[in-house]
Amino acid sequence: MTKKFILCLVLAVVMVSGVFAQSGNIKNWISGEVSLLGAGVRYEYMLKPNISIGGSSYWNTFFLIWSDWGIDFSFRYYPGKIFYFGVGAGFHQQWTIFSVLSGGRFGNVMGLAITPEVGWKIDVGSPGGFFVSPGMKLPISLGVNWQRGYYGYYGYGDYNRGFGWGISFIAYVGLGYAW
Repeated sequence: MTKKFILCLVLAVVMVSGVFAQSGNIKNWISGEVSLLGAGVRYEYMLKPNISIGGSSYWNTFFLIWSDWGIDFSFRYYPGKIFYFGVGAGFHQQWTIFSVLSGGRFGNVMGLAITPEVGWKIDVGSPGGFFVSPGMKLPISLGVNWQRGYYGYYGYGDYNRGFGWGISFIAYVGLGYAW
């Protein structure tokens, strides 16, 4: 009986030490993000303990004043254990009201986005498992700019104005799981 107990204890110690050794090597982080009036999803893969790559998709709106959505590939750098700063690049579409007073013209910028961001990734409990990630990002869109409104002889419709740019601000909180 004591030999079986000692064998079980040794196996338990080996298994637990393997779990703790693995928890220091967490590679995958997946989360859902919620902003004031939007949502998104993110996946992050740790290349090194302080460098990660990943992807995200998000949609955000502020009633009838502006709305935007995008899909990005991202790079993050962690100078410490939880704080990060990063940059994303991908496709973005930003819709905004240019001037409510001049006939209600709506505008849209669609194209490449460069998205700087900062935030924190905080493990809840032991390393790995559930985490919370509050942060901020600033999508800067560069691309086709068009307006919608009434254009006299041309009537109501879309009007391409060539190259355009737009900036959005998104503050979010991510909740996710790491393994």
